[in-house]
Amino acid sequence: KPQFSQVDRNPPFDKGLLAEKMVEMAKSAIESKSGGEYALDICNCDRSIGARISGEIAKLHGNQGMKDAPVIFRFKGTAGQSFGVWNAGGLNMYLEGDANDYVGKG
Repeated sequence: KPQFSQVDRNPPFDKGLLAEKMVEMAKSAIESKSGGEYALDICNCDRSIGARISGEIAKLHGNQGMKDAPVIFRFKGTAGQSFGVWNAGGLNMYLEGDANDYVGKG
């Protein structure tokens, strides 16, 4: 019997579409360090929201680089696992609704 998998891996369930949309929406505000406020709907299949855009903020300005001109996202709906995970300083996220486990971890 083979000692390794002979089957292709499963495609990722969460393709990170909402996370990419957040970066697209706020990219110019992050690049210019001007901040901004945005609103989006969220569903429980949107996981680790905050991590991707925090990476963009940290890459350009460091962990606290946007604290004087924050990027603010207001969500409505049910957030998936790890909402607000590893947020950079200057990324503020508000949720009107509920969230799955591990809110704000890291």
